[in-house]
Amino acid sequence: MLSSILPTIVVLASLASGVVADCASFGIDFQDQGSYFLSSSDTSLFTAVTQFEGCAGTANVILVAPDESSWQCSDIATQPDDTNQMTTCPIPNNQLYTGSWTIIILDNNDANPSFTAMRTFNLVVGVQQTVTATPTGK
Repeated sequence: MLSSILPTIVVLASLASGVVADCASFGIDFQDQGSYFLSSSDTSLFTAVTQFEGCAGTANVILVAPDESSWQCSDIATQPDDTNQMTTCPIPNNQLYTGSWTIIILDNNDANPSFTAMRTFNLVVGVQQTVTATPTGK
């Protein structure tokens, strides 16, 4: 787990947040301040999709849990612009839990970070229920 380096990551994210004004990232499936449901029976690995505009290189992705546990996810390309880039994290959806989660995206330009992004979203994890409604005629 990355929890021992989480304070360093947060500092890097805050320092690099305005370095390149022309680089932007956008959460596609998990947007900042959004609220989402995940089924507690889904055993597939957690994934998240991001699009970039005006960025260069490859981004490192970290998933941070409400208790500040963290997982390094697969790297994603930042080019071409406006193209879905999916990262996969080494934690199954059925091990996630309800609360406020964060995805941190950092470029991997070593000591010279040119961009960073962070989005926080709420997950509700539980048993999926299906309701079937049959319309009645008048």
